Amino acid sequence: MGITAAMPDSLAWPLRPGQPISVVYPLAVKASEVDPYGWRYSSSRRAWRMHAGQDLVAPAGTPVLAMLPGRVVLAEPIDGYGLTVVLDHGRGWQSLYAHLQQTNVRPGDFLTAASTLGLVGQSGRASGPHLHVELRQRQGEQMLALDTTPVLDQATRLLPIAPPPLAEARLQP
Repeated sequence: MGITAAMPDSLAWPLRPGQPISVVYPLAVKASEVDPYGWRYSSSRRAWRMHAGQDLVAPAGTPVLAMLPGRVVLAEPIDGYGLTVVLDHGRGWQSLYAHLQQTNVRPGDFLTAASTLGLVGQSGRASGPHLHVELRQRQGEQMLALDTTPVLDQATRLLPIAPPPLAEARLQP
């Protein structure tokens, strides 16, 4: 995408095997429950399906935070995901935040890590308020969702104390 090319190299974080990364936990509070990444059986669809992210259960209206700095490439409803924000972090990496109640960001906005990008909600196909979060890596022409467990386990130690309010989340480069 053209947006990635304009991002300064200092903000395009290449994830290398064995190299620790510092990410911000994507909620202003620790999730009360976690529904993990992986294959699961859907009784309503009577089929196995891949759950491509983690569902972090939190009260509706909880601030959702950018895990890493990035440029907003999508901020709109998506079938199943409801209101969704996707951040491009450069060099083939993206993060996705879904089932939001509200967002105040637009495509093209640059967010620093820990910026509030929305509020936890229940939009799309969701049985209750939670954040569905994915970390994606470009592989060829596709974005492949990765297991976020190791990243979120590390990030839980980095919970911010006071995230900026949603009204202040949009930052211009």
